[in-house]
Amino acid sequence: AAEKAALAIEQAELDLELNRLNAEVTRAELATYSVAADFDGVVTRVFKKRGEAIRQGDPIVEIINPDRVRIEGRVGLANLPLTREGCKVKVRLFLPDVELPEENELFDGQITFVDRVSDPVTHTTRIIAEVKNRNNILRAGLMAEMILETGNR
Repeated sequence: AAEKAALAIEQAELDLELNRLNAEVTRAELATYSVAADFDGVVTRVFKKRGEAIRQGDPIVEIINPDRVRIEGRVGLANLPLTREGCKVKVRLFLPDVELPEENELFDGQITFVDRVSDPVTHTTRIIAEVKNRNNILRAGLMAEMILETGNR
């Protein structure tokens, strides 16, 4: 009876270990059903709702981080030699038909991209700057003025 009880205890310990391993596998499978963004942000669009089927690569939601924005602009060929990745810039809203106090605020940033191709018609080159967006004033679609900060300004 003692030997039988010892074997029953050993069997129970093995079952416990097996159940722990099954729980880990289930946790890992469950983690594949959730999606987490690696940055703080705001959901601006929802493409799929709870319970809908999705495939790998399908968009589920659009999340933006309004603390930093990308500003795309064009620089004339005369100023192109002064324009490099990493150059400091200041950005100001430019709203021709509206007078807002926000138009006087300057936002600091830096150039992150200078295109390698210039437009032969306008004689300009596309640049992109990343700018800190205080109080979420800058928004997609608004016009802005970008000031390159060089020794000569």
